[in-house]
Amino acid sequence: MALPRRALVAFAILVLGFAAAQETLIEVLVENKAPTHPYAFSGSAAGFSVRSNEPVVRLGYGSNLSAAVLNEFVSGGELWLYRGSTYRFRMLNSSTDLPFALYTSAPSAGGAVTPATPLKQDVSGTNPATEGTELVFAPTAAITQLQLFYDSPSVPFTGGRVFLFENPNNTVSTTTTTT
Repeated sequence: MALPRRALVAFAILVLGFAAAQETLIEVLVENKAPTHPYAFSGSAAGFSVRSNEPVVRLGYGSNLSAAVLNEFVSGGELWLYRGSTYRFRMLNSSTDLPFALYTSAPSAGGAVTPATPLKQDVSGTNPATEGTELVFAPTAAITQLQLFYDSPSVPFTGGRVFLFENPNNTVSTTTTTT
């Protein structure tokens, strides 16, 4: 027996809504920066490497950007995140000397380092995060910027860029079908 078309549409909306609400774990590790780190030659020798089992981490930066990397730590990897989804940043080995946070601007390196502006909108959990803690980020439309940053408030130039995209799973067609 086939399901009525309305039941199939309701099931599809339920599944898509569940998928959009899923949480993605992003693990953060402090280690020596690789030559591919966006700040490889700025600031401290240590930097953040990121890893996820979801396709949100990109290797390299700018024109050297490659496809998504799964389950491997990427030194200063770019993060491609979607509004309407939730991301848990779990600190694996960061001390209180090198905490992890999200920012609306990058640090600048003129004569003196200008600190970045911390992101507070849509952020919960431990902020900034240190070893054994999690920072939770659930971006909404309230954040209008397309580019954010992750870095350390105490040691600038340790992180990388975060790009925000609209989540295609958050749009539900208003077209109705009848049987």
